[in-house]
Amino acid sequence: MTLCVCALAAPELFGGAFPWAVAVTAALVALTALAVGVWCARDRAPRATVPVAGWALVAAAVWTSLFALPLPMALVAKLAPAVAEAALANARLLGVAPPAYAPLSLDPGSTQLMIAQSLAIAGGFLAAWAAAMRGHRRDVLTFAGGSVALLAAVALAHLASGATAVFGAYTPKFTQPRILSPLMNENHLGGFMGLGLPLVAGLALSAESLRARAAWTLATVAVAVVGLLAFSRSGWVSLAVGVVLLAALVAYARVTAGRSRRTAGDLRPALALAAAVLVAAGAVWLTRGAAIERELSITSNVAPKVEVIGHGLAVARDHPWLGVGRGAFAAAMVRHFGTQRRYFYPEDLPAQWAAEWGIPFAIALFAIVATSLGKVALRAPRTARAGALAGLVALGVHDLADFSLELSGVSVVAAIVFGAVVAERRPTGRRPAATVVARRTTGRVSRALLLTVGVALIPAAGLAGSLEGRDLLGLGARLERLASSGHDDALGAAIEDGLRLHPFEPTIALAGAQREMRRGDGRAGAWLSRAQALAPHWDAPHVLTAVWLLERGLTDQALLEVRAAETIRPGSASALVCDLLDRTHDATLAIRAAPAEPDAGARFLDRAARCLPRFDPTSGRIDAAARALAPSLPGPAIRAAQ
Repeated sequence: MTLCVCALAAPELFGGAFPWAVAVTAALVALTALAVGVWCARDRAPRATVPVAGWALVAAAVWTSLFALPLPMALVAKLAPAVAEAALANARLLGVAPPAYAPLSLDPGSTQLMIAQSLAIAGGFLAAWAAAMRGHRRDVLTFAGGSVALLAAVALAHLASGATAVFGAYTPKFTQPRILSPLMNENHLGGFMGLGLPLVAGLALSAESLRARAAWTLATVAVAVVGLLAFSRSGWVSLAVGVVLLAALVAYARVTAGRSRRTAGDLRPALALAAAVLVAAGAVWLTRGAAIERELSITSNVAPKVEVIGHGLAVARDHPWLGVGRGAFAAAMVRHFGTQRRYFYPEDLPAQWAAEWGIPFAIALFAIVATSLGKVALRAPRTARAGALAGLVALGVHDLADFSLELSGVSVVAAIVFGAVVAERRPTGRRPAATVVARRTTGRVSRALLLTVGVALIPAAGLAGSLEGRDLLGLGARLERLASSGHDDALGAAIEDGLRLHPFEPTIALAGAQREMRRGDGRAGAWLSRAQALAPHWDAPHVLTAVWLLERGLTDQALLEVRAAETIRPGSASALVCDLLDRTHDATLAIRAAPAEPDAGARFLDRAARCLPRFDPTSGRIDAAARALAPSLPGPAIRAAQ
């Protein structure tokens, strides 16, 4: 029962998008692991050794936890010099003594959150594996299939009601999904439906009663419709991959079992299911076909996606052995892109694993997962198990070019399916005494491991819950709220707490600079320098530095900062330049601040001239400088003609 509740609830808790949701999911998995562990202790069924995949997922949780463990600074300086430098730099900003200990992760706060998620994945896998080993594989897969079907039903209910807030309580702030669901990002939703379509289809094809077959057929149609309406191209690919792979596995199983000659009765359920899905897909095409064609025609985001995957691999290359710490990818990427193009994931699972866990661990984990699934495929699994296997492969294909498993609501359900798929029941019968002793030993090990993970999840869930409002997105909103309310002491405490949890986050340094500027403290320059060092490709620190320098009468240095900001992002300093020209009417200020590249400089001057009245002499002098850089630029020529 606890496993069922865990599978059904995890995606509905906003997929684990918030720390509190991760905490609740981890708590549910903890109860499940403990309950299954106690059940296994009382059960006298034959024992089995924990599969290598289970040990690998536990090792992933342990490896993740080690990056959040405070280590002596001397050791940190050798293993992760950038982390040690950041700890010392932040201590100087805060005016405190350098810390004696620091974690290896570039983002300890995010890593602490991922500890709970990693343990929940391991716990979900072990609980599902233990249940499947005792003859409950179909029950476990039913729970997982029901989870996907429930989410699809919730999404369709939101669509039918025209809801703009999830469950009427939360309006998405960072995404605008075309079909609203607890998985608010369309890529997350598409990946989850890709996992679920072959899973529920396999359950429909293997159902024994007509009522069960009809229910799972309806679930299959709902999942297919929601998967199409998610408008995730990688999600569409995963839907196709899952269905094709399920068909191939079923055909392979029939051939292996010597049933290559199928009767018409054998094909009727499959044909009926395929017809229902095709009719649903046709209805979606008739109503949303134009939108689907537009989505398929978009190629402008392909190059950025390839680029960010390349940068993810570059992060892995720069930290090949240990990685940057699970969840710390955004902290590493901010050095490449600043915060204008903020990537929390490289949208490629191997690149993310390599960047965050290190290349050796990522290769080992990927090889274990792939080998485990490959062994199951070669054994010609039955239909329900084949559907679950196809769903896992489809989700993996989806995450080669997108992200879905990074949410605990998706990853925990996937881990439950994984555990049920790889479980191999051994034939019962009389065994030698040595075999019986070995089985008892492995049984004790599996129970101990399951109970240990369950116990470890309890403090991990509490730690995840304590991070509510202190994760990167929550902390940004919190700093903005405190700054606007004027609670200076509370803002200072939040900045200090933020630097401890996210030492490489430039927005925290920028918030510190703004606080010092309001207080008239001369240390604002140090905070601004830190923000620029952390995000060299971000324009905001340069704009704020220019404001600070102008307040101190250092006009020449301020103009250099304006030039730097405009070089990074044209138009970022327009408001400041307009205010400066309005106060001084000095054309030379704009001319000296123009970027060095002629076309960029001419466009900057064109924007500056537009700040002034049409016939202002200062505007004319700025236009003359712009025409000298780019004679074909239309703006200055039009104003000159007027």
